[in-house]
Amino acid sequence: LPHFHAQYQDFKGVFSINSGRLVSGTLPPKAVELVTKWAINNKAALMENWSRARNNEQLIWVEGADK
Repeated sequence: LPHFHAQYQDFKGVFSINSGRLVSGTLPPKAVELVTKWAINNKAALMENWSRARNNEQLIWVEGADK
C-alpha cells in the first residue's frame, strides 16, 4: 500500500497516499485533518517519492512537510 509516515508531538501515524486517510497509528483529530488535506493536495509528489523509495533513490522535498 503506498503510504507515508507522519508525526505530531509524541503521536505517529501512517497515511494512505491514495486516500490521504490515516491507516494506522494515532494522531489528534485536528492533525489528522491537516495531514489528510496536505496529502490530497500533494498526491503526485507523494507518489513520486513512493516510487523513489521503492527504488532506493533520494526522496524529493514535498512543500509543507516539516523536516
